Order: sequence, then structure tokens, then C-alpha cells
Amino acid sequence: MHYSRRSINRVHVPASEQACDPVQRADVAAVVMQEGLANVVLVTPAMTLLRAKVEVTIPRKRKGSCSQHEKAAGEVKALEDFYKMLQHEPDRAFYGIAHVEKAADALAIDTLMISDKLHQDIQTRSRYVRLVDNVKDNGGNVRIFSSLHVSGEQLIQLSGVAAILRFPIADLSDAEDDSSSAED
Repeated sequence: MHYSRRSINRVHVPASEQACDPVQRADVAAVVMQEGLANVVLVTPAMTLLRAKVEVTIPRKRKGSCSQHEKAAGEVKALEDFYKMLQHEPDRAFYGIAHVEKAADALAIDTLMISDKLHQDIQTRSRYVRLVDNVKDNGGNVRIFSSLHVSGEQLIQLSGVAAILRFPIADLSDAEDDSSSAED
């Protein structure tokens, strides 16, 4: 049997090209990454071939660049402190606008936590702005929670405003109940 050169090329050249192609013989494809650089490699029994190199310039960290993270972390800590205070010293943890305003009037607020979602209308917004200014003017800390964060959602469930007090104040709901029953 005699093969022509043309028939050999048609059959054997593609087979030999496939046998020599490392993509066909690779055992593993891997991506090796480090900051700003990724290498895509093929691993064969005999060698490792670099198939692609991806480089991205990542700006260097600047002083204070993690301030947003430290701020989401500070709010989470403040809310945790509030829940602990509510459990152990409930006379030092208030929530709801009426209770928090009364605590602010008594200069008792150490940390005010307020949701960014509480500004529906101008009258309500001005009420909250007065509260924030009052607390700041009296040396208290103000934490504004994003309603897009889990901690902000939790604060909204507590009416959107809460406070950790410097000193205990008798439960204001009892005082309001007494005054409303005295009016009846």
C-alpha cells in the first residue's frame, strides 16, 4: 500500500500538531495570583507554560484610607454596646424619639445612634437635627447608621433612634403612663 504525500499530510499533520499542543496534554490549568498580578498557566507532566498574564495597578494604601471601615465597625460596636446596656442596665439604654429626646434634655446621652432614613419630611428632619445638635453641643457622640447596612436595619427596628446614657434615668414610659392616667 502506497500513501501519497497529500494523504499523509491530511491525516498525520493534524494528529501530530494535537500531540505537540500543550493545551491538549495539560493535566491542570491554574491561576496564580498576588496583589495586582494574575498568571494563567498550564501544567503538563514535563513543563509549566504561562498562557496569560494579567496586571492591574492597585493604588497604594494611604493614611486614613480605611476610615470608612473603621466607621461601619464603630457603629456595629455602638449597637452591640447598646444591646448589652439594654440587657444589663436598661435605665441607661433608651430608644424611640420621645424617650431619647427626654434623655437629651437631661444631658444624659453619651452615644446617640440615628438612622439616615429618618428624614422623610422637613418637620421630622428638623426634629432629628435638633436632637443631633443638642447631643453634640453637650459633648455626646453621634453615630449615623446607614440603612443599607445590617446595623442600620437593626436600628430601624428599634424606631431608628437609640441612645446609650451617661447615667441611669428612671424609665420614662412609667412617667408618661402616670401623667396620661392623671389627665384622665
